[in-house]
Amino acid sequence: MGAERLVDNRAVSTAASTLTRNQTVVCAYHGVEDPDSFEQHLRWLLASRKPLDLATFEQMVLFGRAPDEPSFFITFDDGRRSVYERGLPVLQRLGVPAALFVITDLIDGSEPFWWNEVEQLSDAGGRTSVVDASGVQLVRELKRVPDHERRRAISELRNSASRPAEPYAHLTADEVRELHHGGVAIASHSATHPCLDQCTSDDILDELTRSRRTLEEILDEPVRSVAYPNGNVDDRVVDLARRAGYTVGFAFDHKLTAMPTDGTMLVSRVRVDTRDEPSYFSSVCSGVRPAIHHLRGLP
Repeated sequence: MGAERLVDNRAVSTAASTLTRNQTVVCAYHGVEDPDSFEQHLRWLLASRKPLDLATFEQMVLFGRAPDEPSFFITFDDGRRSVYERGLPVLQRLGVPAALFVITDLIDGSEPFWWNEVEQLSDAGGRTSVVDASGVQLVRELKRVPDHERRRAISELRNSASRPAEPYAHLTADEVRELHHGGVAIASHSATHPCLDQCTSDDILDELTRSRRTLEEILDEPVRSVAYPNGNVDDRVVDLARRAGYTVGFAFDHKLTAMPTDGTMLVSRVRVDTRDEPSYFSSVCSGVRPAIHHLRGLP
């Protein structure tokens, strides 16, 4: 049924894709919750576009070159285990390269992602004086406060919750290398995933420099790209990312990427999920859904 819906939706998507022929679809996923649906997404893209790898994409951005045909690029944020366990087999089967932006302090560890920890601690009765909210709304609010306040809130939640958050088995350094050698290029998503625009300049530089160095030690090759955590980026963050050694930066702005791109440190990406229905996914990647999204003034 999913494949049929992709075909049914193709008339609208094809018309929109004609208007966006010179724009590259850079997909920003997180995990691979539904590998079958993910495969449908990739097959739909492969029917009309050419897949790009990170090295090629970086060169195109840096030298202002446009792809010679309609193209797409698959990316994942955070470094979730499902990309390794469920995503890699699909990508390799279809011959599609990708990039994984990793939170480096979590490699080889079991500490939960901080936003998951906040939700779980809140559900366990944890409270903080930083903001008056709970659950998902608490996470949203903590993304808007200075980072030292976010960290204080997490400490207060840990001290007041009736139980700790559940551990999460993150990727090991060996698995990161396996992904890299298997066609999923590895790049930075900071060291701990703060909202960088809420950090001090010293903390931003530390987050980005430490992350790049950790990955270069694991991979034994240069790391040039970064995806800004939560998509939070401003001119100060861009400047400090360049100082930290990055030459390409990826946003989370729900837009197609015009190639050649003017801003090497602000490459646009569309926000997608492997659980997206085929009709929704195709409307995003054809440019229809992002256009409506921004016409409504949504972030």
